[in-house]
Amino acid sequence: MLPFSKPEEFTIINTDGEIFQAIGRFTGDLLIVEKPNFDIEVDDTILKKSHTGKQIRYTVTEVNYFERGITHIRHPHYQIKFIPEKQIKENSASTNVSIKNSSNIIIGDNNTQVFEQHLLHLIDEINKSNFSEDEKANAKNLLKKLLTNPVVASVVGGLTSAVLSNL
Repeated sequence: MLPFSKPEEFTIINTDGEIFQAIGRFTGDLLIVEKPNFDIEVDDTILKKSHTGKQIRYTVTEVNYFERGITHIRHPHYQIKFIPEKQIKENSASTNVSIKNSSNIIIGDNNTQVFEQHLLHLIDEINKSNFSEDEKANAKNLLKKLLTNPVVASVVGGLTSAVLSNL
């Protein structure tokens, strides 16, 4: 047994959304589970109650299995490293800045504005094309139909309203 840690119950939420209970020993940023065939992977969520009863969320960053240990654990076990979810959110709160062709400056995460710009450019190019007005209208209607599709609208989110106003 590990010194200074007692077995504690915790909950695992795997990346498929399945939830199950387990018992392990927490020591700093390491969780020891003395159970063969334990189902846990990187990016799974660990829920553990603090000494005050508050539920704390951790994200699994590394999983290692050992057939036998040294010192305190002499039988098969998992060593699971984790970090608080709050730390992940704090680390990912950066802003990306891209400069494209020096005429458009885009500021934001995942650069969703670039997608909108490309769609607006496509509409502009359709309008400038040498096709008949009927063919241009047909092309824009097809684009409008695509953007109003519920699946596409849910994926691209609020971008469609700005683009649709130009169709």
